[in-house]
Amino acid sequence: MTHWTEFGLGDLPPLPARERVARLPPALQALIDSWQEQLAEPLAGIRSGPGLRSGLFPLHATGVSTRPVLDAALAFLDALTAEQRRRASFPIAAPEWRTWLNMHFNASRHGVMLEDLPPATR
Repeated sequence: MTHWTEFGLGDLPPLPARERVARLPPALQALIDSWQEQLAEPLAGIRSGPGLRSGLFPLHATGVSTRPVLDAALAFLDALTAEQRRRASFPIAAPEWRTWLNMHFNASRHGVMLEDLPPATR
């Protein structure tokens, strides 16, 4: 695969975000199936192929405060109901993190939808 268009997403019909895609293009289904197989293995790090990539993001001081990001995240979580917070928060090794995909189709829906939140929480 050299370009995202090779997954065949352009051939999918428009769907509401709550509706699951009934049949994914073969290349995309094969990729998701391979991810599902990998979920049986414990989380060991970041991969971009068959091997782990160590030292990818070393920690070092930048002089930039992360406090505004932390405050915004905590304010968001505090604005959620208990059920929404349960659906939006996962342990770092949870399958929901390991199967997160930013492509716009519903093959793996988890979390909370913005349209379900009041304007102030959005």
